[in-house]
This record gives sequence, structure tokens and C-alpha cells, in this order.
Amino acid sequence: QAEIHQPHAASEIQQQQQQQPLQKETIGSDTNIISRKGTLYVEEDNILSHQFQLHVEEASTIQINIKVNPRHRHPGDQVDVNFLVFDHDKRLLGVSSNKEGKQTLTNEMKPGNYLIIPYTSGAILRRIESGPQKDAKQIIERKPKIQLTKEMREVLTEIFNIVDLDGNGTLSKEEFNLFNWRTSGEEIADEEWEVVEENFPLQKGELTMEGFFTLHEMEAEDNDGDPGELWVTLHSMGYNNQLIQETSVCYQLEVRSSSLVKLNVSGVLSGGLLLEQSLIRNAMEKGGTPTKAVGFTNLWIYEQRLEDRALVVLQNNSERNQTVLLDLTDSTNILCSRGELRFSVSVGKKIKSVGGRPHSKDQPTNMELSPQIHKHVNTL
Repeated sequence: QAEIHQPHAASEIQQQQQQQPLQKETIGSDTNIISRKGTLYVEEDNILSHQFQLHVEEASTIQINIKVNPRHRHPGDQVDVNFLVFDHDKRLLGVSSNKEGKQTLTNEMKPGNYLIIPYTSGAILRRIESGPQKDAKQIIERKPKIQLTKEMREVLTEIFNIVDLDGNGTLSKEEFNLFNWRTSGEEIADEEWEVVEENFPLQKGELTMEGFFTLHEMEAEDNDGDPGELWVTLHSMGYNNQLIQETSVCYQLEVRSSSLVKLNVSGVLSGGLLLEQSLIRNAMEKGGTPTKAVGFTNLWIYEQRLEDRALVVLQNNSERNQTVLLDLTDSTNILCSRGELRFSVSVGKKIKSVGGRPHSKDQPTNMELSPQIHKHVNTL
């Protein structure tokens, strides 16, 4: 698949400072494997993702893999998910590449802490306006009593498995806190978790799936059958009014190591400027010699073309803002995050990036980029 994408450069949300990491897990020797689930969420014009802290005990060969899960009841293309790895000083160590249908990166790592940031181009996973609420599926029944519909329970089962990041079948306080922050913007206080412990089914101090159902049924009862708050939860988790997972995608992050490592989740965050600038710098360094855009005085184009994606960087060296009309209509097998293959980009006195990837891996891909001066927009 091939999409044209612009990395999302939003400031990191408060979650970065406030959320506590999940319990760290240590793995043994020889070929050690540790995994965590994660999710990418569309939020307004940004895309957020779980980010991960990797602690390496001793110098090791580390292999990191991401495998994307199909979206629930969604008939569309599989979403692309890639990742970057940074050291403790936020220096880029590597970018994942496609191998046998998954994104992977193998590197020699010294003892220390590392940051893993998953991301997507936005060509498939992007903001979509939901239909009117009157078209929404029924999620609450009123007879013989107020209760969740069968289909709503099925969706809650999916959501439970999504937020069960370590895959042990129950939700720890930390996992439930991440879920609550995502759906309400609030953390779970210690006294609130004590209420959960006292009133809902637990297993080894963690919330069971049945307890998760009970909690949401009580929410429906407390609101006298009004589904409004439940819809907030569903939309926050990426489900549309037809209960299709449309604006989120789940993945499995796996770390293989020759020595002890620890992996924990640090929050659900925007990649911010760190992600954008790192992708741009990597493309400029590995994209070969730039070409000068025809018809522009000081506009240079860097193109990084990989097997499964492409990144185009526009560098404006002039003292004026430039508005560029990018035309990809002569390309084949390309998806674009803008939804169109012909669109304008405003390039200030700095670098601008646009990314992409093939639409189908089974078809030949050709990307033909034609930058033009935008005739209808004055530049400053």
C-alpha cells in the first residue's frame, strides 16, 4: 500500500505527565520474548498511540516487531503501523522496515532506557465525520429491565481485550486507568479504585471481564437508560455509530532479546515534534540527492522511497512562504492521507513533509510527483 502522509506534530497531552507506567515485566535469558498490546487513536487532527519504555539490562541484540490487528467489523484496508526507537537522550536509533508482513527493527543496544513510538501515515486511519446520532445502533435494552444489548456486550468484549495490554485476561489498576483517561480524560484516584475493588468481580486484584460488563450496565442504569455516556466511551475507543472500529487500530508490540529486558507502557500520546522532525531528518539523510522543484526559486525535494511507504520532504530555502500544489494523479497504487492525489501544501521558511505507501502490495507501484506553484493562493 502507498499513502501520502504528513506526520502529526501536536503537543503532547497532559497524559504524558500524569499517567503512571504499567508494572514492569522481566524476562529470562536465551531467546526472551516480551509483548504488549497498543492502539492508535484518531483525535481531531492528531493521531495518538501508546508509547513504550524499553529497559535493557546489558548489551544485547534486540529485535522489535509490530504486527497490526484487523479492525473489528471493518471491511477496509489494513492500517499501516510503523515505529521509531530513541535512546534516553531522544536521539533516533532506528526506523522499522517491512519484513514478511510485519514492521521490524534489529539493533545492538547498550544498557539503558529506550523509547518506542509507533505511528501511522494517516492514509487509511484518519478523521472521519460520524453519521447523525439517530442512525446509531441500539446499545441498551429497556425490557425486561435496563441492560446492555448482545451486540454492545460483544463490543465491550473487544474493548476489554484492547485495553488488557499485557493480555492476562484481567485489567490492572494501571490498565483501567489508561482506559478511563482515554474515555473520560480523568485518572482513577486510589479511593475510586477501592470502590471498584469492593463492588465488582476481581481476580488477583484485577478487574475481570464480567466486572467490566457490570460497571457499564450500572452506568446505563444510573442514567435511566440514556446511552449518551456509553457512546462517549465507544467513540473515544474508535467505534462509529454502527459499532464498527473505524478511527482506531490495535497492534501487538513484541521485543525479542538475548538478555534481560523490561517493557512498560508510558501513556497514550501524540508523537509530537520528536516524531515529525525525526522522520524528516531520516528522509533527508537517506533519501538521496534532492532535486530542485521546477518553477520555484529555492524549493528542494527529498524523496525517500521504501518497499511499503514513501516520504517526500519539501525544503523551502527562500525568505517567503511558498504554497505548492502537489499532483500525484499520474501515480499508480497510491493512497493519500489527504484523501486526494492533488492537493496544496503551504511551506513556510522551513521543511514540510508529506508521506505515503502502496495501496496494494500485490500490484506494482509508481509514484509520480509534480509540484506546481499554486495559482489561486498568494504567498507571503
